[in-house]
Amino acid sequence: MDMTQDPWPKTVMHPFEIVPMRAHDTDFYGAYNKLLYHLFPADTNFLVLPGAYPRRNPPDSSVEFMVFYNDMPVLLLQVKSPDSLRWPSAREQADIENRRRLRDLRPLCPLPKLYAVSAFGTKTAVLRRRQKRRNRSTCLAVRSTGVRRHHPT
Repeated sequence: MDMTQDPWPKTVMHPFEIVPMRAHDTDFYGAYNKLLYHLFPADTNFLVLPGAYPRRNPPDSSVEFMVFYNDMPVLLLQVKSPDSLRWPSAREQADIENRRRLRDLRPLCPLPKLYAVSAFGTKTAVLRRRQKRRNRSTCLAVRSTGVRRHHPT
């Protein structure tokens, strides 16, 4: 595999490339929607449901997506503004929110693990919650990464 190429088709990468530098979370809505529909095509048993959920402080919102397979959750994605990444409290709050959602939705997931992604712009952190003995589950951070962005000069 040629490591100099993007892992996604140009049609998927383009919406990420045109997001403004001082972007808000909603500026990434289309880009993540496009990516999720590329990964989970509409002509399959997957369903991508977007929704924006207000927080306690109205200016602080996030775009969220849930991916279902046969009406059961298999992936959660929370998108925050890239500017929020610099605040430890914003990262902590995103982690807490995703851990709560994982805890609530894990019993409904048909897979051995349910994943939740926190995206601060194109930088991501992944959590997974897996089923253990006697219906107990554990949650751990899997990895953090970023999507390369290209800006015309």
